[in-house]
Order: sequence, then structure tokens, then C-alpha cells
Amino acid sequence: MSLSTAIAPSKYPPMRVYNLILGSSTILLDIRSREDYNSGHIQGALHIRLPPLEDIQQDFNWDSLISNRKDQGKWAMRKRSTIAVYDEGLSGGGGEALALAELLGESAQCMAVGYLSGGMKAWRVRYPFLVLQHLPPVPLALAARFSALSFTQREVEFYGAKVLLAGAKTFDQLKEICVTNEDGKVDEACRKRLVDILCPLCDEHVETILSAFCPPEVVQETVDSVPSGPPPPPPPPPEKIVAKKKAFALVDVESSHEELLMEATRTHVYPSEVVEDFLFLGGLQCAEDREVLRRLNITRILNMTSEHVNPFLDDPDLTYCHLPIDDSPDKDISSLFESGFNFLKDSKAAGTKVLVHCAMGISRSATITIYFLMREHRWTLKQAFECVYDERPFINPNKGFIQQLLQFEKTIGASPPTVVEFQERRTPIFKCEE
Repeated sequence: MSLSTAIAPSKYPPMRVYNLILGSSTILLDIRSREDYNSGHIQGALHIRLPPLEDIQQDFNWDSLISNRKDQGKWAMRKRSTIAVYDEGLSGGGGEALALAELLGESAQCMAVGYLSGGMKAWRVRYPFLVLQHLPPVPLALAARFSALSFTQREVEFYGAKVLLAGAKTFDQLKEICVTNEDGKVDEACRKRLVDILCPLCDEHVETILSAFCPPEVVQETVDSVPSGPPPPPPPPPEKIVAKKKAFALVDVESSHEELLMEATRTHVYPSEVVEDFLFLGGLQCAEDREVLRRLNITRILNMTSEHVNPFLDDPDLTYCHLPIDDSPDKDISSLFESGFNFLKDSKAAGTKVLVHCAMGISRSATITIYFLMREHRWTLKQAFECVYDERPFINPNKGFIQQLLQFEKTIGASPPTVVEFQERRTPIFKCEE
């Protein structure tokens, strides 16, 4: 192997890994034990059986790292991908994650490679909503009842188990789950497994999962309270919603909990995090997903579209700034620079997180974000563009917007001046003036 082909590994902070996994050409490798992986791993990560590092020689069979047949196809694409390796993050200096990243780089097994700084420990703190569990299926004979609740009752089939959901508005309301086996005795082991499977699902996912795997014909009718645990006082029975179950094919009992959760979360699109804990850049789909905004704790939104309204104007927790403009080279986006900058400056001063968006998060929103960074740091266009591009590598402001940014660069005296080579249908090339 030629030394010229070797790739030096990078230290990836959690924000960089977050932005990397928003794309399709990143492979995450979890090198912890299978038990740790099952208890919680980054969404989309592949688990590998890490051999002794001294056994990884020049002729090592890298394909042997992945034992899961479902993941082997993705692993086979590694030479055209960026690889990020992570462990629990207890060593502080990268440990085996760094060592494996170095070996992957030395053997040129990928386009780029790095390790997650702080490991899984740091990831859980920053992005807990992107931590998934992989748990064994519930036995078919398991019968479960959510007790101590007096909400709407719905009976569904979940992994072939008969589960009575008490319609709790949040999982915090699920105080006790009484699970009995076929002999009518409490089965604590099964109870724990059911809790482990259901409780990690975010509150808003439960209806999505139920409707995905058991779409009910819901009818209104009055029913008696379903007995569970000690009998409640005899208040008048509330009106309930009961699901008339259809005949349907249960999900394969070999399916993993991760697949269920992926089914529930597959429609969420997350914005790129350009400035840590402050500025996010994305498209309309992010701005219209209230759950994404909640998870990222985004409370301010800068809308750069002329064709889309602000969807949550009645939400008192959100503050909007709408600067409408078409994505056309002949439009004067510079007339909006001052208003956009002031909104972002105020958001930063308030310690809040802000989403800057247009339709796709490519041109208009990227332009105002680049302008903010140029003005905030007195950067050249090249410096600001590369900062944003590193976190969102598909931005592509139109030619007219770039020329207006070049004019602004002259007014702040940033040097060396930027020279732009425009390319047809491709991102421009930014160079420094010699």
C-alpha cells in the first residue's frame, strides 16, 4: 500500500457527526459490545465485531467486520463514503475508536474517516432523539395491560402481543404496567422487556406506530372501564374510543425495535447545524415539522421564501422573521441583509436557537447565513462559504446572490479577496486572489 493513499483520521465533534448522518454517504461504526449497542446506538450505526487491533494487517479482510447481512451492502460502499467510528467515549482520547479510524485510513478503506469526540456519552447529551434501541421481540403469548389510568382504551396487536393502551397523552403517565403470563402470574421479566420496548418511543410516535401496523376503524361508543389492577372508584364510565380491529398481517416477529422506530421517524428531516447550539440551516420540510423544532429546541425561524407562509404563527413559543424573496439571480437579496443580520444577531444575544430556511436550504437561506458569518467575523466570502459548506455540502447560492456577497466583501475590507469561478449546474469554486 502506497503511503500517498493513506487518509489521516479526523476528530469529529458531535455536531459534525450530526451533519454527516444527514447525508447518504456516511457510515457510522459502533465498536462497543453488542449489549451496549442494543441498549442504545446512534441512528443508522452499524455494529462491528472488533478483532484485536494487532490482528488487522495489510491483508486484513475488512468485509469480515460486518456480520449482519442486512448491513453488508452498505459496508460494501465504504470506499465511496465517510466513516465515523465511535465507542462509549470513556477514554477521553479516542481510544480504540481512534485506533480503528487510523487503520481504516492507512488502508484507504474510505474517502474520509474520523472518530466521534466524546463517543456515545457525548452523543446522548446532544442528540438523545437520535439514539435508538435494538431489543428482542415480545413473545407472542405475552398479554399486557396498562393500569392505573382512566383514559381512552385502544386494543392493538404489537409484535403479536395483545397490548391494551390506555390512551395516555405521554409515557410519563404510564406509571405501572401489569404483565401476566398464561398462568395468570405477574411475569417481571416480560414486564421489563415491554417497558424497554415501549418507553423509549417518543410520545408523538405511539400513534404513528399503531396506525402503521394496525390501522383501525375507530368508532365512538360507550363502553365499561376495562379492569386493570385494583378496581377504581365507581365514577360514571367516560365515553371511550374503541378500535375495531381489521384482519392484517403482523409485522415479522424477527423485525427489530429499530425498524419500528425508523418507521415512526422516517418522515422527519433535520436541518444542518452550522453554528453549534445556535444556527441551523434547512429547507421548508424542517420548518413545517414542529417536532423537529422541538427536539432541537429551535424557537426562532428566519423564512427566506416568497412562496411559503409561516406554519406555526399561533405558537407562542416561536418567533418568526419573514423576508420574502424569489430564488432568482436578478433579485436584490442584499436589500434584506440588514434585517436578516439583526434577527440573527438578536437571536444569538438571547441565547436562542434559530432555523434559517428557504424551500430547499440551498440558495436563499445559505446566502443570508453566509452574509451573517462574513459580517459577524469579518470573514471573506471564501471563509464563510467554506464554513457553511463543511456542515451542509450541497449549498449552492445562485450567481446573482454570490455577486452581491462579493460586493459586500469589498465593503468590509476582508482579505485576501475572494475570486469565484462559476460552473454550470455545480457549486462555484472559491479561490483567494493572488
